[in-house]
Amino acid sequence: MSDGAHVGLTASLFEQRMAWVSVSVVLFLLLLGVVALFLLMNKRKRKTISELLEQAKYVKSTQDELSNQNMRLNLLVGGMEVALWDCEISPEAESVEDMLSPDAAIWFSEGIREMFGYTGENDFPNVMRSWFDNIHPDDAEAVYTQTVAHLRDITNKTPFVFEIRMRMKNGQYKWVHIFGNTLRDANGKPLRTSGATEDISKRKDAEREIAEKSAELEIALHKAEAANKAKNSFLAKVSHEIRTPMSAIIGMAELALRESEKDADRERIIMIKQAGTHLLTIINDILDFYKIEEGKMEIVPGDYSVASLIEDVVGIIRTKMADSRLRFALMVDGKMPRSLFGDETRIRQIVLNILNNAVKYTREGFVSLGVYGEFIGGNMNLIFEVADSGIGIKPEDTDRLFSEFERFDQERNIGIEGVGLGLAITKSIVKAMGGGISVQSKYGEGSKFTVTVPQKYHSREPLAKVPNPDEKSLLIFERRAVYADSIAYSANNLGVRCSIVANGTDLYEKMKSRTYDYLIISHELLKEHEEKIAELGKDMRTVILAEFDEAIPKEYPNVMTMPAYCTHIANLLNGSEGRLTNAAHGKSDVSFSAAGTRVLVADDINTNLKVARGLLAPYKMQVDLVKSGMAAIEAVQSERYDLIFMDHRMPGMDGVETTQRIREMGEKDPYYKRIPIIGLTANAVTGVMEMLMENGFDDFLSKPIDTAKLDAILAKWIPKEKQEALL
Repeated sequence: MSDGAHVGLTASLFEQRMAWVSVSVVLFLLLLGVVALFLLMNKRKRKTISELLEQAKYVKSTQDELSNQNMRLNLLVGGMEVALWDCEISPEAESVEDMLSPDAAIWFSEGIREMFGYTGENDFPNVMRSWFDNIHPDDAEAVYTQTVAHLRDITNKTPFVFEIRMRMKNGQYKWVHIFGNTLRDANGKPLRTSGATEDISKRKDAEREIAEKSAELEIALHKAEAANKAKNSFLAKVSHEIRTPMSAIIGMAELALRESEKDADRERIIMIKQAGTHLLTIINDILDFYKIEEGKMEIVPGDYSVASLIEDVVGIIRTKMADSRLRFALMVDGKMPRSLFGDETRIRQIVLNILNNAVKYTREGFVSLGVYGEFIGGNMNLIFEVADSGIGIKPEDTDRLFSEFERFDQERNIGIEGVGLGLAITKSIVKAMGGGISVQSKYGEGSKFTVTVPQKYHSREPLAKVPNPDEKSLLIFERRAVYADSIAYSANNLGVRCSIVANGTDLYEKMKSRTYDYLIISHELLKEHEEKIAELGKDMRTVILAEFDEAIPKEYPNVMTMPAYCTHIANLLNGSEGRLTNAAHGKSDVSFSAAGTRVLVADDINTNLKVARGLLAPYKMQVDLVKSGMAAIEAVQSERYDLIFMDHRMPGMDGVETTQRIREMGEKDPYYKRIPIIGLTANAVTGVMEMLMENGFDDFLSKPIDTAKLDAILAKWIPKEKQEALL
């Protein structure tokens, strides 16, 4: 092949190759474009799928949240026993009546159907008649009328509420509470009304039960009030019926004692009076127990003398101990104020209740009373300690000691009087006064009761005092330790030096070793050692220590009767001569005479009139007696009286009406307004005193008449210029 041919062939091959290469490049580029297009489309497809997946996740999350919210709503509504309803009002409804027509659409939740016992829409269709046809006939008209009024009022934006009865599928009715509201357009036309229905049948059942119970309680209350009124009436009648004859018995006994001179007669009369007083105490305990139960226990404070309180207590309790061989000792703190502010009557009752208990349960040995003062700031705790050597209290009985009607050791204590109320009443009174009571006891050996009651005072002037006490001295020769200790306590309390001896040898040694101002000795011991005492104690004053009612020969002028306490010792050391005894012993309660005074007594019972005349006789007054209210009015119209005693209960015109009539007469004559009228009553029930005061009475005196209280009433109301003190 020539070179030209070869070159031409070569060129041809080159061209062919170049053409193939060009085609190949084009094909490659085309393929590359296809691949690029595929890759681009695939990328977009992957992005779209990813977005769709994200969207699907969002939709699923939203659906789950809606489901959770729906579940929570269902739980909330279900827990509240509330079901929902909704009514979209048709635009075609031209009137409210159309909106509420039987076939008007309304949506009910399944909860409403379940509430009334239905299952499904076929059972309880979503139309108005399903609602209105099942309302109780007594409620239907009111519900329809009020619903119409609500929808018609274009300005009404407040919710509507009903409590009605709906018929269930089983024909029974259930109480429901319906509440809802209405959506309106700009013109006030209703567009939609929605709300809820709550099952309130349980509440209604509870309300009905409460109403029934309230009615029963109301009936029971009326019965209780009637029973209480009957009880009050019964107690008032019993109090009057029992206290009236007791007043006669005790009053007549008092008069007989005043007139009797024979010891044998006086002893019998005293026994009658003591028996009557004991019965009266039981009656008073029962009445006090009733007052405490009713919450009517009254504390009436006032100024009182501590010495008078002690003398009263000693006088009463010694009378009860007259037939016993008990020794009664008294320890009184002479530093306490001589006058206190409190309820003296209740305090006396407290002390006497505890002392009576001690005397009843102590057959031999002693009973002692301690009276002490404990200053706290501007007030004082008044402390009473009653100790005895009696039977004591078993530990297992201590907790029941202050319970009502409790009696312990019945076999051992058979024959002991009382109804078991004294200590229970005492504790209640102490509590009402803001105080406390406690007991320490050892069975078979004795007991000690301690009472503390707060009292006020105006002055710290002491109950008893001895000037220059360190210059005076006492020597006590006494074998009865309880007496010796009580006198020594009083002497030491007054700051006076004191020595105690219990036998002749020690007595002589003491008298030889130093000089004493006073020797206190029993009559029996004095007779035994009289010569030696006269020899050794020439400058010493001898004082006989006597038991209660012990007869001491007149040749011994200086006598101190037990129980002696600080005032007696102070009087002795301050130079008093004669017989030192408790004021209550042998003392008349009459403190003055009032000759020229005229007194009227009105009572329908003859015996009471005789007792009144006898009790008033020592005062030397002119006493007129009448038996009726009308007679009392006639008497005051014809005579001028300084004082009137008016019985509360008299047949016909009773004491209250009589007093009111007398006060009305004061419109014409002021005398009838001023004349003091004192109520006399055997009715000791709470409220009687207040009732009398509200009806014109000036004061009050309970029957049987206490001579000390009578004296106080007379001293208070009789003009001072007509009173003449007795020496």
